[in-house]
Order: sequence, then C-alpha cells, then structure tokens
Amino acid sequence: MKYTNARCAVKYASLVVMGFVFCVLFSGTASAQCYFVYSANYAVYTSFSTDGNRIFTSVLTDGSASMTIAGQYCGPGYQIMQNQINSATHTPSSYNVIGGTGGWGTGSSGCVNCYLSYQNNQSIAATPGVTYSGQETGQIICSIGGVIFSIASIFDVEVAKTWSIKDGTPYGCLLGVCNNPVGPWCDLAHSPPDFDPLVAACKTSPIGYYIGSAVCTRLSSAFAWYCLPGVGEPLDSPVPLQACTKN
Repeated sequence: MKYTNARCAVKYASLVVMGFVFCVLFSGTASAQCYFVYSANYAVYTSFSTDGNRIFTSVLTDGSASMTIAGQYCGPGYQIMQNQINSATHTPSSYNVIGGTGGWGTGSSGCVNCYLSYQNNQSIAATPGVTYSGQETGQIICSIGGVIFSIASIFDVEVAKTWSIKDGTPYGCLLGVCNNPVGPWCDLAHSPPDFDPLVAACKTSPIGYYIGSAVCTRLSSAFAWYCLPGVGEPLDSPVPLQACTKN
C-alpha cells in the first residue's frame, strides 16, 4: 500500500498489520451416536496510516463460527439444544483507543454460523516525534454464552519525521515522477532514524534533498519500530544534517 500527497510518496515497506487469529475445534461425545461440535475462526486486525499531521487507526474484528448437534438418534434434550443454537446470535465489538481518544464500538448481530465483521476507526492530531500509547481489543459476544472470543494488545505509535538525500540513480520514471533512491540525512544523535525510507517517489529534485513522515508502531519499548509507507516532499535548498525522529 502506498500513501501519497499531491507531490511525493516515501516508500518504506508493506502495510503493517497486527493480526491475531483464534481457532478452536472440539467435539464431545454425549452418547455413541450424538455429540456437540463447535468451531470458531475469529480474528482482530489493527492498521495505521498518517497524512503527516494525523494518525489514523482502525481495529477490525471479523470471522465466523459453527455450532451444531451431530450424529444419529439424538434425544429430545439435544433437539432443545439445537433450537437454542439456531436462535442464538453473535455480536462483534472492537475497542480502539489511541492517545486517550476512542473507545468501544459494536457491529450488527448475526446468527451463530454467520460471517461477522465490525471496524472501529479513530484518529488523533499527532506531533512528530511524540510517542502515543494505544490499545486494541476484539470481542465476539454470544447471546447465550457471553464473551466467546477476546483478543487484546497494547502498543506505541508515533509519526516519525526523517530527512533524506538522494543516493542513487532515479528509475521507473513515468510522467516526470521517478523512484529516487535515498538514504537518511540525520545527525549522529538521531541515527539511525525510526523511519528510514529507501525511495522517494517524486519528481526528481535537482538538489536531491527530501523530507518525509510516516506512522511507526511497536508493541513496547523492548521492540523495534515498524514503519508504514510515508508521505513527503522534495526540499528547495540543501540542509545540514537534521534531528530525525529517534525514540
């Protein structure tokens, strides 16, 4: 995925998606001929983007389940259970908070065996270089059994700003826009930067200097930052080594 503005896109890596998949399959034999089968395949996905000024986040909860009574010669009690299963509903919910903004959102209920999907979108104004905390949770609630699926995570997010300088020959030019290989133009105290773009997709700058911003995430300070493709622009004049974002 590429994030662009009117003039330039700074390409770094593929979209970072934090995803969790939960799957349970079991069967218990109530008698030699009749048994209950339940399987679930639900997931939670969190994605991020930025326009250089705001951080946008989305938490998607989706998937489906299957509940049934299987086998032969099931007694009346199992038919009652099957009727309860047929009348039950599942409801997806997503919790999305970033920098203290956001909360829970709930999607439409569906049958036990239906595919469910709900996405909670949030955004905040972001100061480059400032680290914001976030939390995501996905849940599926059964009208009979309560919460049957729940996955949560806590993460850090930032808008990282990096100055770059062209360090290779432009390629892949189309209508005046080229892929310009770049390297970081950061002072020693801010190297290596959190966001380290490899290519600036712009009209080739005659002076070869660029500035770019990207949203970066990590699970905690014990982990490295992972940055999405960013937005940027060529500079009009050379600049000295800069204080790039390094947290």
